[in-house]
Amino acid sequence: MLHQQLEKVKVLCLTDCSLPNLDFMSQLLNLESLTLTNNCLSEIEILNEANLIRLQIFQNKVKKFSEMPHLKELYVCRCGLSNLNFLQNFKNLTRLNVEDNYICDIKGVLNCSKINAINLSNNFILTEQFRFLQYLPLERASHWDFKNNPTDSSIHAKLKNIQSYKNYDKQYEKEIQSFAMDELSVAIEKHNNTKRKYENRLGEQQQLKQSFINRLFYEIDQFSKISIDVPIDNEQ
Repeated sequence: MLHQQLEKVKVLCLTDCSLPNLDFMSQLLNLESLTLTNNCLSEIEILNEANLIRLQIFQNKVKKFSEMPHLKELYVCRCGLSNLNFLQNFKNLTRLNVEDNYICDIKGVLNCSKINAINLSNNFILTEQFRFLQYLPLERASHWDFKNNPTDSSIHAKLKNIQSYKNYDKQYEKEIQSFAMDELSVAIEKHNNTKRKYENRLGEQQQLKQSFINRLFYEIDQFSKISIDVPIDNEQ
């Protein structure tokens, strides 16, 4: 009886349930919309997701997603995301909301060529990163939301390179500019290169130090194996 009732569930919202996993989903065969808020989920694995259209995840430190090729709408907010690489598991998404995270890399959107609505607000996305959006079928300005990101003043002029982008605010009637590394991006890239060089040099020094220590212990070990005969004078 309970099994039959579960099969009828189409919308489910679970808040503050301390869920460690989603094993129960195997019984919700007709679920279309699932909302998970403030649980203990680090992995989203849904085996029977053929009918699931909308998945909303809030305040869960998610690190891994299973493949969900049928999902159309995905909301992952306040989950500590730093990039969109996980989108390789959502090939048919049409709507994406990842606001209020720590995202600085959005190249992962290239895995979802059907997205026509996207919310990237309140993240750490630089102007240069938005060039990846030109490959998405974003149809109307209302489908775009990228406020509260560290973009520079050229963002609207550069987004005009994207055929579907429209902004009706006269404040942003500027000439089209091409996407390029903005000054902040260049500074960060230089910093990262310097950091990598320092780490490589530090690693080489550590290897030399370890090699010297190994050699020293080897010499000590070899020396300890040498027997030395010392002549002893007999007393008269």
